[in-house]
Amino acid sequence: MVRPREFDEQEALDTAMQLFWEKGYEATSLTDLTSRMGIGRPSLYAAFGDKKELFAAALHKYSGTTLDNIRAKFEAIPSVKEAFRTFLDEMMERAYGDGPNCGQLLREYDRRACTA
Repeated sequence: MVRPREFDEQEALDTAMQLFWEKGYEATSLTDLTSRMGIGRPSLYAAFGDKKELFAAALHKYSGTTLDNIRAKFEAIPSVKEAFRTFLDEMMERAYGDGPNCGQLLREYDRRACTA
């Protein structure tokens, strides 16, 4: 009989995603991940596979959430022109503003894909 997981997989994935943003893929160790996620290596492997698979899952979640947010914003603004203006303004703020640059996760993926 399989034991139920003793942690929330989505919370753990969010935590891993944040750590990959902060440190990048290469600089994030399994020890960093398990420590921050609050789980052991066997649990990480059972839930997500290896580090590469965990990164792919984090990237998939990030892209899905981002697309959902973009879709919601476009649906909430009646003018296509205003929707695009809002979208571009927000992208510029994320890229050049003072907040966290979540696009770093995608740049990390692009870098890895180009060197693989």
